[in-house]
Amino acid sequence: MKTPAKACRNCGGTEFYAGDSARTVAIAVTFFSLPPKFHLRVCGGCGLVDWFLPEKDVQKLKKKFSPEKAG
Repeated sequence: MKTPAKACRNCGGTEFYAGDSARTVAIAVTFFSLPPKFHLRVCGGCGLVDWFLPEKDVQKLKKKFSPEKAG
């Protein structure tokens, strides 16, 4: 899975560490079955974590939920 090549939205840093992580670090959500793995991207400057779902799970989420309209 590709991660965005953008600067950190918190500190502006450009050093990142990325990889897949087991579900054990995930926040449990009772209304959506979470996949066994997430792709994580961690800023090496401030520690901000971005979580990404695999594409197949994004498609499942889109089928289950309605899109939120911008403000």
